[in-house]
Amino acid sequence: MILVNARKLVVIGAGGHSHVVVEAAKVAGFELLGIIDINYKGKKEKILDVPVIGGITTLDKLDPKIVSVIVAFGESSIRAEHYLRAQKKGFPAPAVVHPNT
Repeated sequence: MILVNARKLVVIGAGGHSHVVVEAAKVAGFELLGIIDINYKGKKEKILDVPVIGGITTLDKLDPKIVSVIVAFGESSIRAEHYLRAQKKGFPAPAVVHPNT
């Protein structure tokens, strides 16, 4: 699969760990398109100025040829579950490294 722009990123997870990932992704130069909240209730909100774009079914509306996905959960079993879901749909998962580490 060839990505048109590997720097376009959606974060799965809207808890505390997502804040760290969003901040690192911003500083690393990713274009954050939105955050998927697995407990989405339809409320309009933002995390660090990045919009929450919906629940996990939102992943079905995204094109893995255009968008990369990173899973941001502190709990490893939940992280693995959603990582595998994204991988099965063909989404690349880039490494997000804060440049000051």
